Amino acid sequence: MLALAVFVAAGAPDAWALLVPARGVTTRGGNRILSEASFEQFKLVAADAAEDDEFGGSVAIDGDTVVVGAYRKDDETGAVYVLRASDGEELAKLTASDAAADDKFGYSVAIAGDTIVVGTYRGEAAYVFRTTDGGATYGQVAILTASDAAEDDYFGYSVAIDGDTIVIGAYGAGTGGAVYILRTSDGGATYDQVAKLTAAAAAANDYFGYSVAIDGATIVIGAYGDDDAGLVSGSAYVYRTSDDGATYAQVTKLTAADAAAGDYFGKSVAIAGDTVVVSAHWKSSGRGKAYVFRTTDGGATYDQVAKLTAADAAWNDYFGYSVAMDGDTIVIGAYGDDDGDYNSGSAYVYRTSDDGATYGQVAKLTAADAAGGDYFGKSVAIDGNTIVVGASDDDDGGWTSGSAYVFSGAGSEGLVAGSDPAPTPQPTTAALGSDGSDLAQTPQPTTAALGSDAATRTGPLLALLVAAGLAL
Repeated sequence: MLALAVFVAAGAPDAWALLVPARGVTTRGGNRILSEASFEQFKLVAADAAEDDEFGGSVAIDGDTVVVGAYRKDDETGAVYVLRASDGEELAKLTASDAAADDKFGYSVAIAGDTIVVGTYRGEAAYVFRTTDGGATYGQVAILTASDAAEDDYFGYSVAIDGDTIVIGAYGAGTGGAVYILRTSDGGATYDQVAKLTAAAAAANDYFGYSVAIDGATIVIGAYGDDDAGLVSGSAYVYRTSDDGATYAQVTKLTAADAAAGDYFGKSVAIAGDTVVVSAHWKSSGRGKAYVFRTTDGGATYDQVAKLTAADAAWNDYFGYSVAMDGDTIVIGAYGDDDGDYNSGSAYVYRTSDDGATYGQVAKLTAADAAGGDYFGKSVAIDGNTIVVGASDDDDGGWTSGSAYVFSGAGSEGLVAGSDPAPTPQPTTAALGSDGSDLAQTPQPTTAALGSDAATRTGPLLALLVAAGLAL
């Protein structure tokens, strides 16, 4: 017999939920259901999981489609898996038509609608796949390379896509790195390079292009090796097009108000509308921070408006190793967190309810079956009310075979977590003054689920533990 703990939550219809089995897990297809109640939470694994795949090293999501990279699959040739977020079903396994050992296909992934982009670490290429039958099948439609490709450019290390535009980082190209912009004008049948971006004040080892993000006309590029405030203090650049993608111009260079040597600011970047998030996972001896910038003049300038830290920050958590954003919600990975043993990992969810003036921590996500060395939080993605977290070193299918977790809810304003929902302490997240210093903090409530006004919900929250006996 298998006993399941089933939680029924009332009074918080828009809460995130991670509903955890009391003993063990059940399975559906090749994936493990972490709980069954008003929400189902899935642990995703590849149908052909094997030792050293590192499935979950990269993740992306759009709607009900999840994309997971396994860049070390088959002697580091690499593979990418397409799964359904709602039930975890594996829909497709993608590989390169010219696959070769050590290409590390799947090191980066991105998705927009029917189109998936897959980057390589060593293959000096990125691949475009497309579905024309609603996701039943995916076909490779393009291999993208730089017009001036050279060895060790690392073209494809980072990728992003929005609509008809693909952004590809090549942090080893030229002096300090480069980013390439490609566009399709025929519905995705072909892609043409329309721009090559480099930093205005490029220097060797800036690693410009180590991370990239795009939303509409705006592109954000991380350069964690920039030394403006000391060795690898880091920076990020914002570019914008005003002619529908024909050209891009650098509009600003972002740095942290408290920048210091060794921060790695720019390791990961995200953008949603007028808001940019840039992480610095080595800040404060690896405790890590993430910085929120916002434009109020259509992208002409950006101001730092918040600095995010974990409520329970600890040395070498690497908070900010990965970041993602959608709407008012920011997700930050911290794969070095030790809550479930050494480097088990976690991810934090932040939300603004005042149009970006401040952000409050509303959730800390951990795996129900967390174990040491899982690296949960190595990658994160969000679309609407669904969050995907990669755990690249999970051992379920063999040493570092990897996995990914799907968290979903009826809304994204709070969290009900675990077998005994515990209060979520508020982090030291702050609005910043014009000089970048923290403004005086208003003590935050201690609550497991926060409403849109960042205060304790007025409705009652009822958690009922139901012991269910299931015949094996």
